[in-house]
Formats: sequence, structure tokens, C-alpha cells
Amino acid sequence: MNNFNVYVCGRLVSMLAAVLAFILNACSDDHVAGGVTEETRIYALAGRVGEVYPKIMNVEDAGQGTATLPQNYNNVLRAKKGTVVTIYEMDPLTLDTTGRFFVDSVGDDSGRFAFDDVSLKCPYVLIEAREPQKSLSKSVASNELLKAVVDLRKEGDINVNLLTTIKVPLLRSYYAAGESFDDANKRAERDVLEDLGVYEDLGSFDRAYDENSELAYVAQMLANAPNAEKIAADFRNYVPLYYVSSKIISVLDSEYNQYLLNTIKMINYDVASMARKSGLGRCTEARENEEAVIMVDDSYSPAEKMPYAIVCRSGNWVLGFKKIDYQTGSMEDSRDGKIYKTVSYNWGEVSQTWMAENLDFTDTISSTVDSALKVNLSKGLSCYRNYDGGCRLFGHAYSWMAAMNVGSDDMAEEVLSRDSTRDYEFHGSYVVPFTQDEINNHQGVCPDGWRVPSLNDWQILLKNMGALYGVGFNKVVPALYDETATGFGLTSVGNIGVDGDYNDLVFNNVFIVADMPPYKIEFFIYDYGNLAFESEQPHGSFGRMNGQRNAYNPDVYNPYLKGAVRCIKK
Repeated sequence: MNNFNVYVCGRLVSMLAAVLAFILNACSDDHVAGGVTEETRIYALAGRVGEVYPKIMNVEDAGQGTATLPQNYNNVLRAKKGTVVTIYEMDPLTLDTTGRFFVDSVGDDSGRFAFDDVSLKCPYVLIEAREPQKSLSKSVASNELLKAVVDLRKEGDINVNLLTTIKVPLLRSYYAAGESFDDANKRAERDVLEDLGVYEDLGSFDRAYDENSELAYVAQMLANAPNAEKIAADFRNYVPLYYVSSKIISVLDSEYNQYLLNTIKMINYDVASMARKSGLGRCTEARENEEAVIMVDDSYSPAEKMPYAIVCRSGNWVLGFKKIDYQTGSMEDSRDGKIYKTVSYNWGEVSQTWMAENLDFTDTISSTVDSALKVNLSKGLSCYRNYDGGCRLFGHAYSWMAAMNVGSDDMAEEVLSRDSTRDYEFHGSYVVPFTQDEINNHQGVCPDGWRVPSLNDWQILLKNMGALYGVGFNKVVPALYDETATGFGLTSVGNIGVDGDYNDLVFNNVFIVADMPPYKIEFFIYDYGNLAFESEQPHGSFGRMNGQRNAYNPDVYNPYLKGAVRCIKK
């Protein structure tokens, strides 16, 4: 790289003898402002100019809610070839520039610069980087400069970036007020981070960091800050990723896996920043489990705000809800050896133990499986969400008849009609010889000791949980997606990268219930973007399993339509 040193002689301002004596003392005492040597020394300086961001999933089309993994994703914004880098010697008392400066230029698109031999009396320097024609970062478009103030006695690669730029005036102010350079530097970095809702020490801003550094997430927040519409669009479409199933993470290849985990972490940083801007203050141990709501611009309707529930958890504000009382456990399905997480609630007059995962029993071969169940399963199974990856990620979907282990011979009445000219098919009313007591104790496809839940079981769950949160049963649904809060473990579903795409990732979940006529429980039938109780739209509904091909007759019951099964303990 070309290193052309332009040395400009500057004249130091005349000072009184007492002031000069103070400077000399300061230059030799690290505990006094300055802490430098008055002698001229030769220093070397090397570094890079530009930002580094974490590799996260991008939202290609916010209108469709599609998160994608970009091709040739470049998460580095480096200074372009020709960027001018200037270092200015600074006054040891005030950190004002003395008039002495040196210039280098970036020789390629790596953002690298180097000064091999710089003659300075004070090792504190101001670094400025300016692209020849336009701003290096849109975030600093007002002055088209990136800056850093550094101590050349500290070895290491220098990174000049947006964070160091924001820090400069704070550092200078604290130093001028009498703090040592190190103390002023640390305080300035702490203030920048705290203004963004980050209260941990993430390391020095001006030391080169990579995509795995926590500072990369802070840089991403700052880069997004001027674009409220992008923040809203990203946040809305990234939220489903926050509640993604651990099964998805386990089957993704390492690169996709890391992008997903990075995106979830990015959400946490964004939440922290929004909590700070909302005046919520720091999440401390004393505030553990405290709830709040942040309002985010609606990317579809900028005049509107979307509510997102957040909670103080382990020292950080995160998406979620306050934790209620529950007990977790596990059970093994003796038929195929699969192990499922369980969750138990004591509602006072009644208690419930649910599977905390969707049932995934598909055995139609083993001799130990009920013969009738084999037949019904062979006719009533499909992959959840109807795509190949759904089976291994979210379990299977069961028709009502398969879930209930009911065959057509058990039906008291069946009406099947087909209009051959229009190829429409619909099913009429069915009457199953079950009493209400039998419905409340029907095993169906569930393991021994467990049963298919009834409409009443779901109502008990949602109404009691809603009472704890102070909302109606059809608005408490978001809390079911927060496993820490409720233990129930609902997740967003869809295809997110297993087959190379990140799409169809939604919250909609449909569950089979035992009641007749066939009912279903459906969650997030409305806007899943409003992940809070304040939403005007209900997030859940109870309904008959009606509807069929082309909606020929929407009023009839259809026991062939499918949904997931969450078994409840007898």
C-alpha cells in the first residue's frame, strides 16, 4: 500500500509557564489527564475502515413475510479504494488537534491503511476517513466521516467505524473534564452502549472485531437506525424465527444454523434498544419477570403501531411473557419409544398435564399396535403444513378420524356426494356414538394413559391461563409460544431453510379435538405480527372442521380434514 506521509509543521499555542509545567507533569503521569511523554517518538499505526455485521437472515419481501438467505451474502462494509485516511496529533491536555497530521490512502477495497513511521510528541491521535466521492456510511452522511481517537502506545489493529465515530465527542468531553484517557474512553463506550440498551462491556470499539463479536450486532442496530420502515419490516418477519422449533435448528446445516441463531440474537439486541427508547430502564434482578410492551411501526401501515410483549428475564429485556407456575417432565410412548416433553398446571379446582410437543406416532406395522389404529392411520396421515420437511420437524397431521381412531364402520351415518361434472366433493353430517363422558376419556391415537383433548380441555387451559395474565382466553395464545413463560412450547411452523428456502414461516397451528361434530382449535388466525395481548384481534378460535375442496358447501362437517394432536393425560 502506498504510504505517503505529508508532514505539516504546526505551531503550539503559547502557554504560561505554569500550564507548561502542568503538561510536562501530565505527560509523565498516567493518572493525570494526558499521561503521555513530551519527547518526540516514532509510532506505527495500521488498521481498517468499515463495519462488520453478523450474518443474519434477510427479509427479501416484507409484504410476503419471506425471510431468505441471500446469495453471496457480504456482511462487511469496507472503505473503498481511494478513501483518504488522515491522523491528527492531539493536544495532551484537551485532545484538540495540534495542526500536525499525516495522510494515507486505502489502496484497494479491503479498507486497510497503514502508517509505518509517524513522528509525534503525543501518542493520542484523531483518525478520520473520508471516501473520495460519497459517504462511507449512510449513518454518518451528515459529515461523510468515520472517526476514532486512539492511543498509539496500545498495540493492535485499529478499526475505524461508526461506533468509534459516535464515541469521539464523548471521549473528548470526559477527558477535558479531567478523567484519564483510559477512564474517559471506557466511560464513553459505556454511554454509547447504554443508550442502545446494552449494559455489558463488549470490548473496545476501536479494536478490530469480526462477525462473531457482540459489537457486530450493535453496529447492525446503528446501521438500521435511520430506516424505521426497514426495522419494522425486519422485526415483523424475524419474530417467527424467535419461536422456531429446536428440531429445525437441529436439522439445519451449520451455515443456516448459525444464520438462524444470529438472527435470534439480533432480535434480542433490537428489543433491548427499543426497551431503552421506551423508557423502561434496565432489566435488573429486582425486576425479574416484569412485563412490558414495546410499540413498533407497522411496516404495512406506517401510521399504526404493532405491540410486542417483552419481559425482564435474566438481566435482559426479551420477547416474551411473565413466567407462570408449571412443572415440566417427560413421557415415553411405549409403542415406538419416542420421548415427549410434558407440562403440568394446577389451576386450583382442576389440574392438567399436557404433552409439550405435537404427537408424532405413525406406526402402521408393529404387531403391538391396535389393528384398527393401523388402518385409520394409513388413511389419515400427512406431513404437517403439507411439505416434505414438515414430518421430521413438526410431527404429522392427523385427520379427525385417525386421531380419534374411528373408522367409517363406526359412523352411524355417512353421506358422501360427488358432482362429477364439477368434481366437487363434500361430506355431510356424521353422528358418532360417543357420549360426552366418552369424549372426555377417549384415547384415540394417543399413548396409553393419555387421550385426545376435548374442546373443554382447551377452554380450561386457555381460560385459566388468560386469568393469570388478565386477558381473555382467545388473546392469551401468544404466551403459549413462550416456552419459558408457560412451558407449553408452541412454535412457528413452516419451511425455513431445510430445503434451501426461508419461506412460509408462520404461527398458524391447528389442533384436533375429540368433540363431535368435529372441532378444531386454530391459533393465530389473524395477524401474527402483533405478539402481545394488546392486539385488537383475537389470536385463537374454536370452530368446526368444515370446509372442503373449492368450498362447495362450507356448512358441512368434514372428519377428513387434518390437524396436529396434543395429547392430555387421563
